[in-house]
Amino acid sequence: MIWLISILFILLGLGCLFLVIMQLPGTWVMLALGLGAQLLMEHVIGGDHPFAWGWWALGIGLVLAVIGEVVEGLAGAAGTKAGGGTKRGMIGAFIGGIGGAIAGSFLIPIPIVGTLLGSIIGTFIGAVIGETTGEKAKDVGDSIKPAMGASLGRILGTTAKMFCAIIVWSVVSGGFIFIASGKGSVPVGDAKDLLQSRLAIGHLAQCVLTQRSHTLFTTEIPELSDGWTASDPITKHIAHFEHLVDTQSS
Repeated sequence: MIWLISILFILLGLGCLFLVIMQLPGTWVMLALGLGAQLLMEHVIGGDHPFAWGWWALGIGLVLAVIGEVVEGLAGAAGTKAGGGTKRGMIGAFIGGIGGAIAGSFLIPIPIVGTLLGSIIGTFIGAVIGETTGEKAKDVGDSIKPAMGASLGRILGTTAKMFCAIIVWSVVSGGFIFIASGKGSVPVGDAKDLLQSRLAIGHLAQCVLTQRSHTLFTTEIPELSDGWTASDPITKHIAHFEHLVDTQSS
């Protein structure tokens, strides 16, 4: 079941990368899905798995997501400022980028490429519309430079954010794979030995408490009864027996 959840996250995480190109909060959607998967695996399914890997991966992903947002914002602002754009042009570029990404995904049926090209073209058109409308409208010729700056900022910002999103997807997916594969958990053989030791100790306690004879006990488990005497206290019997079991299992 944990493997199934991990695989589903990997596939859905790939879809979130497309959201990033479309100027939507794909990285945050990915982290939300990862948090839900982590809670489901740890608190609903449970089991002997190294769930700490998932929390470390989500923590690293959160830091990278914040870095991606900051870099995207700085790149967009720098591009617009370099081109002499206005606030209205920035808004137009943002809306145009989302619309262009959606349109490009259908008009250019090449994964990622179509969405990215559509976003860049949409950003340029949206910036031009924003600069040429409103109270302080510019001529189309004067709006080209701000639109080019906005488009360049969008390219740089989206590239940086996409790079961060890919790393987030890789890190969280890797953490879930480690959880599913059971890295760091107790091996099955050791778990069986531990269970057999505890059952043997419980059997000894039952023998002592029911005052079964020393002869019967040594007949049932002769290889583990060396040094056992009927006159020892019950706690000493159990401690001595546990020591013998641990020595033999090691």
